[in-house]
Order: sequence, then structure tokens, then C-alpha cells
Amino acid sequence: MKRLHKIIDMNKKIEINYQEFQSLAELEAQDRELCEAAAKALAGSYAPYSNFNVGAAVRLDDGSIVTGANQENSAYPSGLCAERTAMFAAHSNHPDVPMRSIAIVGAQNGLINKEITAPCGACRQVMAEYQKLSGGKMSVIFYGDEKILKFSQVDDILPFIFTNLDYERLRIFCQLKINTYLCGRESRIRPAPSEFPQDRKAARVGGCSGAIY
Repeated sequence: MKRLHKIIDMNKKIEINYQEFQSLAELEAQDRELCEAAAKALAGSYAPYSNFNVGAAVRLDDGSIVTGANQENSAYPSGLCAERTAMFAAHSNHPDVPMRSIAIVGAQNGLINKEITAPCGACRQVMAEYQKLSGGKMSVIFYGDEKILKFSQVDDILPFIFTNLDYERLRIFCQLKINTYLCGRESRIRPAPSEFPQDRKAARVGGCSGAIY
């Protein structure tokens, strides 16, 4: 009797879709406006150590734009990238308005780089977080003086995004940890059972059960 062996192809491919433009004039009006806002944000860059300036602009669902620039610090890595500066500012000031697009541009010696400036891995993961929070796609634009790339979603610049956490469960767990800490400091917290039976023990410190608000 012959045995049949199933051959499985272990090699897979990832397809990344994007658009390439040669100048701002080729972009749609709203994308051009976003790139120009990112370029203006370069003025707020503080980069005395690398002399590499980066500006970023985020467009929200209501059409408003929030900008940011990279901030360096002598105590590396205490600074922050332009992309996260812009996104954190956007969500801090407009927590209920989804982010729909972000444009990034780099410059040196007062001139926009000819080639594109791509975000670091940490910034890409933060983009992924806000894209998930928005419930839709968040486009990403890399703006260079001689080349512009546009990606329709964060997934195209960060394959295999880390989105494994159950966000609601994580929120509740974090609240339990906070309340547990407060109970330990003898703070007055209204007793209440945990939303998850298996987490009740974690919420108890000296007979105090942390309430979830």
C-alpha cells in the first residue's frame, strides 16, 4: 500500500499596496493640506543632537488637523518622535474623535529631505492602536521632496500588528490594579464585586474590594 504525503507550501507572501507620487501637486487636496501642515510643524522640532527634524500632522474624523514635531533630550531616550507627539496630542485633546490620516516629513539643514522619512516601529504600533480605536482605516503618508508614498491603512506599513489584547478586559484589569493599590493606602473606595469572578481575589487587599467605575 502506498502512502500519500501531502506537500504543504511553507512559503507565504505579504502584499503591500501603496501609491507613489512625485510632488504635492499630484495629491488630493486634503492629502496635500495634511502634508503642508506636517511641513509647517517642522518649526516646532527640537533636535540639537541629531539635527534631524521631523514633522507630523494628523487629520481627525471631523476634518481638523493636529500637528507635532520630534523632541530630543540629552537624557536619551527621554525625547519623543513627531508621530507620537502628534497622535498623543490629538487623542488627549479630542478623545472622542477618530484619527483618519497621518502625514510625516523629515528635514535637515532647513530643507525637506528628498527621500521619504519613514516612522520607527514604536510609532507604527501607536498608529495601529489608534486605527483599531477608530474602528476604520487610518491612511499614512510619507512625504519627501521628490517622492511621496501613501498607504491606505497602517497594516501596510506594519504587518502582523499586535492587537491580541481584549481591550475591555484589559481596562477592567488595570482599574482593579489601581483600586487594589488605593485600598492598600486605606483610601475609601465603594465596595463592589469584580465583573469577572476569577479577578475577585486580585481586587481584595485586607478585605477591601475595589469598585470599578
